[in-house]
Amino acid sequence: MRPYIVSNQHRGDGAHEVHQANSSCGHTPPAFTLRELGIHPSLQDAIKLAARQWPTMRIVGCAACVERDEQIVWWERLGPTTGLS
Repeated sequence: MRPYIVSNQHRGDGAHEVHQANSSCGHTPPAFTLRELGIHPSLQDAIKLAARQWPTMRIVGCAACVERDEQIVWWERLGPTTGLS
């Protein structure tokens, strides 16, 4: 479970990006443009929440955060029984 944020500012194509709050993806907008989405098991869950809360906004996940999120979820699913955690 990780914290997520969404940007109040839209990209050039009109979409608002969801990011991991602690991510250093390099695409996170300035702090004053962000809204907290809370803690979620995945980026997809955070995107779904943002889409429900702001149905008129087009919500997408940051490409860099999506890749990072998928890697983290994969490692978390391996768990301590594999000896890789």
